[in-house]
Amino acid sequence: MKVSVIICTLNREEFIIDALESLYKQDFPKEDFEVIVVDNNSTDRTPDLVLSFIQRHPEMNLKLVYERRQGLSFARNKGIDDSTADIVTFIDDDAIAIPQFVKEVNKMFHEYPEADAVGGKIIPVYNKTQNPPPWMTDYISGIVSAVDLGERVKVFDKKYPAGCNMSFRKGVLNRVNRFNTNLTQRSDDKEVFIKLRKIKAKVMYTPYAVVYHQIPASRMTKQGVIQVSKVTGQGERARLIHSSLNAKAVKLIEYLFKQAAAFALGAIFILKGESSKAYYLILVRWYILKGFFLK
Repeated sequence: MKVSVIICTLNREEFIIDALESLYKQDFPKEDFEVIVVDNNSTDRTPDLVLSFIQRHPEMNLKLVYERRQGLSFARNKGIDDSTADIVTFIDDDAIAIPQFVKEVNKMFHEYPEADAVGGKIIPVYNKTQNPPPWMTDYISGIVSAVDLGERVKVFDKKYPAGCNMSFRKGVLNRVNRFNTNLTQRSDDKEVFIKLRKIKAKVMYTPYAVVYHQIPASRMTKQGVIQVSKVTGQGERARLIHSSLNAKAVKLIEYLFKQAAAFALGAIFILKGESSKAYYLILVRWYILKGFFLK
């Protein structure tokens, strides 16, 4: 195997087959990559759908494994445990990979032998279209894991890949003790990249390994936006729980600055007649800040 593609899933019967179909259609020899679906205690039809897909596609190197410890980081580490390739790639259970995805991931690690990790482009899809809700802006696109650093290969400098489309040399993941199982909802991917940066690992971006991220309608409701924003703040609090007081203060200052910037940008949006953009920008930043402070 050259590449192991890992999909961690929980109650995604609506999307899981789309993800698997996209990997079945890869423009890459089926004998050279495997797909590992890690079920993390689904209570819907997700595991049954995966097993049925395996039966219908015996020529595909696809297996379903189970992780009973609840949490995305546990599931990600389980996928690594069961992988057989030196390159491990993670996509979400609601993602659709373009046909060239695995080929482009493999190509990056071969053309850039100094690369320890690679992140690709992530394009959100809302109700089967790429048209975002009218209130969406680049300032809050992180809540849908959008990633687009342009049309050329480059090094990730200040930003990080998102968990929906990230690949690693397995050896470097082992060097940083893989994913932190104290972070079970969010921030485990960010923490891995922070640890990689500390050991001076090289993380690269490619615009050619693209996934489309299907966004459930419920996530774009006001309550859905509030929930994902709160979880983002809570994830950062959990990530920093054992950090120094200085590190926590730096994050707090960052969040306060972004909250102030949200009010300033919101005023500009209102003057331009785009009040919904102002409202959701301030809403997202407020609930991230709130989640950072409160459970």
